[in-house]
Amino acid sequence: MTEQDLIYKIQELKSIKPREDWALSVKRRIFSDHPYVQSVQPHIAKNPISIAAVLRYWAFQPRMAYVSLLIIAGIFVSALGSAGNALPGDFLYPFKKITESGQVMFVLDNKEYSKTQLTLLNKRLDELTEVAKQNKVRNLAPAINEVEKSIAQAAKGLKSASPDQSVVSEVKKIEDKTTTIKSLGVEIGELEWDAALIQKIKDQVDLLSAEKLTAEQSAILEEVKQDIEKEEYAKAWEKVLIINGIITK
Repeated sequence: MTEQDLIYKIQELKSIKPREDWALSVKRRIFSDHPYVQSVQPHIAKNPISIAAVLRYWAFQPRMAYVSLLIIAGIFVSALGSAGNALPGDFLYPFKKITESGQVMFVLDNKEYSKTQLTLLNKRLDELTEVAKQNKVRNLAPAINEVEKSIAQAAKGLKSASPDQSVVSEVKKIEDKTTTIKSLGVEIGELEWDAALIQKIKDQVDLLSAEKLTAEQSAILEEVKQDIEKEEYAKAWEKVLIINGIITK
């Protein structure tokens, strides 16, 4: 056989293509001998249904989807119910905030809204107090952050707060709790709150100063000014209510 004949035969061999079914059969035999394939074959045999198939089945079965949604809703409601005692930094705390946000959403009156913000600030201060007393270091920064955010909201709401006993009571609680927190060695940014509260009381003092007061009312008004200087704002506001006849001594 000449060299030219050999080249011709090689070219003929290169042009030959195996049947597709034969190629697939050979591939299966080759891969079936691989150790990994041998190890997973029993599992595949026992679990022939893929995750994708299960998801497709679930998606096209309205009853299954409905049941699943009920389960998810049940878990969510359960989490909301269990979140009442959660502290900032805890896993369930966001659920607690969701519940509170839902309650605030339905408060349409501006005066009631401001009172609600004062109540929420008291809750945040309670949380921070508990964190500080129990020395929960991990929760401390989140708790302070929540207090300061609540202070900002309460300070804004204070502008529209009605001068009544319930509001003054909430303010008094805030003052007392802030003092307790400071005694535990925790500092919070309350400048915004103090500024809003001082302005609120001073506005009322200015209104009273422009009115014709009795000697007794004038004396109480002077006490109000002294209380402001002492940073005893709740006491000052309470005396403003006395002058206005909203409450009695």
